[in-house]
This record gives sequence, C-alpha cells and structure tokens, in this order.
Amino acid sequence: MQTFKRLFFAQVTKARVAEGQVHVAERLAAFAALSRELVIAGIDDHFEIWDAARWRRYTQSRKNADE
Repeated sequence: MQTFKRLFFAQVTKARVAEGQVHVAERLAAFAALSRELVIAGIDDHFEIWDAARWRRYTQSRKNADE
C-alpha cells in the first residue's frame, strides 16, 4: 500500500487559484484528458478533478458492477 500511495501522490502538483479559476498543470490536464466540462469529486482529505464524460462512464461502470 505504501508503494501505491507514493506513486499516486507523486503526481500531485500545487495549483494556482486566481480570479475564481484553478490553473491545472498542462501535463496533468493532458494525463486526465480534461475537456471544458469538469467534475470535482471529494475523496477523504483531498479532491479529484475529472473530465465530466469520463466521470459519468466511471460512475456508470461502478453502478453496473454493484448490480
């Protein structure tokens, strides 16, 4: 579990907030395939930014897996 956390959180980058906008690093935006519509998902003590279409597919697949 420690290795997973280390690799996962190694991708963390500080984001600048200015005039109500959050500036996401270009490499992270590309990695997450972010488009114009986003979802912010709160997870324990942090949040994740998802492309809205990918989030819908993810939540639908989890819903189907639970049925």
